[in-house]
Amino acid sequence: MIISKGISPTITTSHSMIHTPCNSCEWKRVAMLVNVMVQRKPVPDVVTYSVLVNFFCKEGNITKAHEVVNKMIQRGMEPDLITYNVLMDGYCARYEIDGALKVFDFMVHKGCVPDECSYNILINGYCKIQCVDKAMQLFEEMCLQVNPNIMTYNTIIHGLCRDGELEAARDLFSNLSSKGLQPNVRTYKILIQELCNRCLFDEVNKLLKEMDGNGCSPDQCTYNMIIHALLQNNETYRGLQLLEEMFARGFTIDSTTMIFLLKMFRDDGLDQSIRQNLDRLLTLKR
Repeated sequence: MIISKGISPTITTSHSMIHTPCNSCEWKRVAMLVNVMVQRKPVPDVVTYSVLVNFFCKEGNITKAHEVVNKMIQRGMEPDLITYNVLMDGYCARYEIDGALKVFDFMVHKGCVPDECSYNILINGYCKIQCVDKAMQLFEEMCLQVNPNIMTYNTIIHGLCRDGELEAARDLFSNLSSKGLQPNVRTYKILIQELCNRCLFDEVNKLLKEMDGNGCSPDQCTYNMIIHALLQNNETYRGLQLLEEMFARGFTIDSTTMIFLLKMFRDDGLDQSIRQNLDRLLTLKR
């Protein structure tokens, strides 16, 4: 609108205009705005280019995203840390870890110092393609450069659990406090999920109590995950006790747990005391 009236947009206006189509995926409008900025004033700045890189990465067009970065450099404008991180994340989203590593190496070569987000992106990329050993190597390298945050640990612990390395995941979890970090709900959920998979319910119960003690109360998803695992493994009484605790905290049953409970209720062989208790709980929640 303002262009058609012969008014040149400012950098701030251009950022706003570019963000709008990026969110609504109007590719042609984005391209038009960038062309206008290139041919007229204002010249696109690092923020504008970074928005475009992010847009193309979100759309899965990593080739176009890289072209934008190359165009920045050709015009004498150095990408900043955010630009490089966004591009690396775009590669990792496509499971192209080698492409992300090339961006990382180029970034370092250009004198741009990686931060914890840079390392987290690559570590997550390795874990996504189940290369946990390489993720651990990068994690050790990261510890020499910057301090890992809880997101780093969550990613590594999740990767280890998915790789069947429960003991290594436990060790990392146990060392969090010595690193000055506090586990969050996601940290607990990752470990609890693996413990449920292995039917280690005593340890699950211990972590649940620890969560409350650390001021990190279990959320609805955590409760449903454990209840479903207990019921699936014939730990019915423990499952119903936890169901009652979940209701007392104001949480509700998710669809997976509800389907399982309804199947139990329709089972003619279900113990009568369990049936009565289940009926009481479900009636209580209506």
